[in-house]
Amino acid sequence: MQVVLAESRGLCTGFHRAIEIMETALRECGSPIYVLREALRPVQMVDRLHAKGVRFIDSLSEVPAGGTVVFSAHGVPPQVEREAKARSLNIIDATCPLVSMIHADGARLTRTGGELVVIGQADHPETEATLGRLGRRAHQVGTIEDVARLDLATSPAIAYVVQTTLSVHDVWPVLSALRARFPTITDLTATNACTAVVYRQQAAWGLAGMVDLVLVVGDTNSPGCRSLRDIARQRGTPAEIVDSSLALDEGWLTGVNRLGITAGLSTHDDLVQELIERLRTEGPLELWTLPEPKERIGGLNDAPRAMFPPLAKDAIAGVGAW
Repeated sequence: MQVVLAESRGLCTGFHRAIEIMETALRECGSPIYVLREALRPVQMVDRLHAKGVRFIDSLSEVPAGGTVVFSAHGVPPQVEREAKARSLNIIDATCPLVSMIHADGARLTRTGGELVVIGQADHPETEATLGRLGRRAHQVGTIEDVARLDLATSPAIAYVVQTTLSVHDVWPVLSALRARFPTITDLTATNACTAVVYRQQAAWGLAGMVDLVLVVGDTNSPGCRSLRDIARQRGTPAEIVDSSLALDEGWLTGVNRLGITAGLSTHDDLVQELIERLRTEGPLELWTLPEPKERIGGLNDAPRAMFPPLAKDAIAGVGAW
């Protein structure tokens, strides 16, 4: 069987950096260390880090006096930072540099009277951090109805930012509604956006056009993994999510001559390699790689037209260069 690996797969630069910071903190500060609201998946990878002494927590109240706390790659609101300092905790900030840039750009916008619309999930740590950093001039929207309720008519400047873990499918209807209601709205991240999500979606689309089945390695509950699966299915190719090599259903491989493999944004490549080793037990493999551009600066305009949902087709013409 031929196996085609998407080059753009798995952990983004921000998550890689966060894991390296955790491992460095373990060596220098000792075990345990406490990581606040990190969205690493799947559970197998979390278990491995836990075995090394990493404790994933939802609240600073879980950190004992004098403990070491690592802020997640998604960032934290300023009140969390203040609380950690007030308790004299040993603070290590693993916020993704691109997330920090978004906060800095948003602060410049709001200081001059502008308003920022955050397209994201209200309870996601990245969205909470952005809203917390920017205060009352930042507004969260997750649906077209949320857009209709926005009151920004008197603002001299309006920009938007998208929660990085959301898929093109998730945000496009909301973004289309925003652009229709506020024609002058701009993309805050046009010059510094991480396109890891878009490139992984492009890879899933590309794989689906050349294989008989796409396997997405990652958490079955992850919106990002479900998005990769759904993108492959939208192209007419069967696709499934596996959270480990043990989750592989051999029945899926019946009649499959060419198999595509990708992985979710917070999935370590060790799990992909374990899946490949499991596949080797089923018979000889011929490994190929689907090359993709490296992560770079860009935005939603990097995504191919066909990846957008049908309801947005009329709006696509006004987006700009593709």
